[in-house]
Amino acid sequence: IQDALCSLFSSDQGPNGRLESFSSLGGFVLIHAILQSIWLIQKARRRLTSKCNSLSSSETLSLEQALEQWCQCWEQNQESSTDPSNPHGPLSFTSTALLRQAYIRLNADFTSARQLQTWDPDQIARSLKENLTFQRSDRLTRAALHCAHAISTPIKLGINYVAHTQVVSWSNQYALCSLECAVLLAKWLEAATVPNPEPSLTELEARLLEFVIEMVMETQQSVTREWVLANNARLSATVTRLWARLFTADYIWELVNLIGRSLESYADL
Repeated sequence: IQDALCSLFSSDQGPNGRLESFSSLGGFVLIHAILQSIWLIQKARRRLTSKCNSLSSSETLSLEQALEQWCQCWEQNQESSTDPSNPHGPLSFTSTALLRQAYIRLNADFTSARQLQTWDPDQIARSLKENLTFQRSDRLTRAALHCAHAISTPIKLGINYVAHTQVVSWSNQYALCSLECAVLLAKWLEAATVPNPEPSLTELEARLLEFVIEMVMETQQSVTREWVLANNARLSATVTRLWARLFTADYIWELVNLIGRSLESYADL
C-alpha cells in the first residue's frame, strides 16, 4: 500500500515510478489514503494557527497530481464502473464518490462544520451555512463540476425512481459524500448567480452554470429560465432539494435519513 501510494504522489513518469493500475479494492483503499493525507495536513495547520487551515499551492498541486493518477489507474481497471449495479460489486462506484469528496476537501475543510454528531438536521444545516465560505477559483469550479455530474445521473434516471430502488443499496459513504457535494455546489451556485459577479464568470463557470440550469429545468418542467435565475438563492435551494430527495426513502441506517433531512433544512435556509 505504501509503495502504491508513494507512486501516486511521484512525478516520475517512468515505468518504475508510476502505478499503472489497481484492483477495485486497491483503488478503494488508496482513495481513502489520499483523503486521510488531506485531513492530516489540514489538522496540522489547525494546530499551528487558528486563522488558516487551507492547503498551500504546492500541497494542493501534489494532491491533485495524486488524484489525477488515481483516476488514470481507475480507468485501467476493467471492473471499474460508475454504475451502482455493477456486477463486479459497488467498490469502484463508491470510490468515485470518495474521489469527489477529495476534490471538495482541497477547497474546504468540512470536518468541523458538519456537526453530524448532534443528530439535529437544523443544527447541521445552520453550521454548514454559517461555517463554510468559498472563494471562486478554477479549482473550486472543477470541484463543483464533479458535484454537478454526480447529481446528473440520478436526474437522468429519475430522482424518485433512484431514491426508492437504487439508493437503498448504496453505502453510507456515498450519502456522506453527497452531503458535501450538495453543499459545495449550492454555495458555488450562490456565488455564480449574483447580479454582475466580480470578476465576471469564466468560460468554464458559465458552462457549468448552464449545465446546472438545464438539469433543474428538466426536473421542473413548468418553470422558466427567468424564474430559476430570479435570485441567487433559488437555483441553489432547488438543486439542494434534488439532492435531498435522493435520501428521503426508508433506509436501514438512520444516518442516511439524517442527511436527507439536513439537506432539506439547508435548502430552507
